Order: sequence, then structure tokens, then C-alpha cells
Amino acid sequence: MTAYTPPPGQQFPPPQMPYVSVPPPYGSAPPMPPPGPRQYGKLAAMVLAPFVSRGLYRDVARNWGGIAALYLFLLLAITWAATMVRLHVGFTAFARDEFPKLADDIPPITIKDGVVSSPVEQPYEIKDKQTGKVFAVLDTTGTVNTLDDTPAMILLTQNKLHSRDHNANQTKSYDLSQIKNFYLDKQKVIGWMNASSKVLFPILYVPALLGSFALRLIQALIYGGIAMAFASMFQVRLTYAAAMRLAIIAVTPVILLDTIFSLTGVNIPFWTLLGIVIALVYLAIAVRANHDPAWMQPPMQPPTHPPYMPPQMQQPPMPPPGRPAF
Repeated sequence: MTAYTPPPGQQFPPPQMPYVSVPPPYGSAPPMPPPGPRQYGKLAAMVLAPFVSRGLYRDVARNWGGIAALYLFLLLAITWAATMVRLHVGFTAFARDEFPKLADDIPPITIKDGVVSSPVEQPYEIKDKQTGKVFAVLDTTGTVNTLDDTPAMILLTQNKLHSRDHNANQTKSYDLSQIKNFYLDKQKVIGWMNASSKVLFPILYVPALLGSFALRLIQALIYGGIAMAFASMFQVRLTYAAAMRLAIIAVTPVILLDTIFSLTGVNIPFWTLLGIVIALVYLAIAVRANHDPAWMQPPMQPPTHPPYMPPQMQQPPMPPPGRPAF
């Protein structure tokens, strides 16, 4: 007797996993569009930065390159030049018109081998013409030996120069024994002042520009991190370089206002704190201006395939009656 062979079972297709639409994480969202041509140059950006230009903010974030360091350097070079010109003009006028009146009381002073001498009667006092207070004393006779004997700020004795620091509440003394030959009178002092007024601009301009540039770059690094926090808050895609560029644009109005106040002599209470607040407000607006729904995560898509439902298993047919199953 042959064994019963069941009919071949039904062939089922391989199971398919159900399609689930999962949005990609924020870091794998579509990248920012490639940079295009600049719409605003550096000078135009300086002019438009205080006026909350949305187009400028988008252009800086998307189309500018680097961290806008050259823009920052140019901005500081212009503002410091304006400040130094005003300082130079004011100092030159003081050296020409006011200082000769102050130097009129300076007597002839000679230092020979560390010994001070002068032909004027001593103790000789130089007073402030506006307040009448004694500013300096010359005494080589020994009548006045220390600043404790006079309210003056400067005391020149036979072999020492004494100075008083009111802020630190202390006095300092300088030994003149190493000076071999020195001569001073009012004409020589006026000549020194006039020469100083001519070189004041180049002497102060370069250190001021480089120092402020370094400090502003550090500020841009810090504000760039804050801009990235704003970007996360407003759901804006930014690189850190773009965030630093927006930070530099955001501090531009503060730099310009600071220059205007310096040129006009206006003193704003708590200006440093107020300037920080203004820059952060501009920074938040600049970041928010770069919000673009096209950069957001793609929406959830419905499944393109129906979920897999395994077919019901079919039992093999029962053998005919009377035939044993082996």
C-alpha cells in the first residue's frame, strides 16, 4: 500500500515589511541651498544694518562667505578713523591755543649729573589757572622735601621727582642721579606738545583698530552661539559661520551708535548693557528673518504599500474514507 501524499501546499509570497513614513532627524533635513550671488555689498550692509532689512539678513546668511571678518575690519576702520579725526582736531586745537597758557609758568630747569637747578626763586609753585590749586612745586633748597609738605601733584627737588596718585592714594619717587644732561623750559614743552599732536593719529589709530577688532571677533564667537540657540528656537537652519555673520551684522548698529555718541560727546547711562540688549534684539530678528518652510523637515507621508497581512494557513485535505494514512 502506498503512502498518502498530500497535495502540494499553496505557495505564499515572501512577507513584506510594512512601509512606515518616519521624518528624518533635524540634522539630516534637506541642506541649505547653495550660496548665490551677493545682493548687498559691505558698504550697503553698513547702511542697511540699523534698519532691520530682512533681505540683508537672508543675503548675509545664505550668500556671504566666511565669518564676515573683512566686513567687521572695514566697519571698525571707518568708525575708528572718524573717532581719531575728532580726537586729533581737538588735541591739535588744545596744543595750539590752550596749552601755551598752561605752560607759561614752567621755569627753566637744568639737570646736570643728576642735580637739578633753576634760576627762579624757590620754592616755586605752578598753579592751576582755573581752580587756583597748586599743581607742581620746584624746590632745590630743601624747604619742601616730600609731598607730605605740599598739596601739589608733582614735586621736583634737587635730585628726585615725586608724584602723587590720588586714585591709588600713594606717592612715587624717581631718582634723577642717572640723568647726565637735560634742559627744560616752556618753549621746549610747547614744542613737544605740538609734535605730539602731529603723530597722535597714527600712534593711537592702529592699536585701537587691532584691539577692537580682536574683541569684536570674540564677541562674534559668543553671539554666534546665541544665534544658533535662536535658530533652534525659531526652527531655522544655520551653519555656525552664518550665525557669526549675522552676529556681526547685529552689532553693527551698536558700533555705529557708539561712534556717533563719541563724536557728539553724548553720554548714555548704562550704555554697555543697553548696547548688548540692542545687539541681541537685532540678532533675534536677523535669525528669524531666515525662517523658510522649505528648509523644514518633510511632512509625514501616507504609506505607499498596504500593510502586510499574512494569509490564513490552509489545512491539507483529509484522506478519503477507508484509506489509512501512513
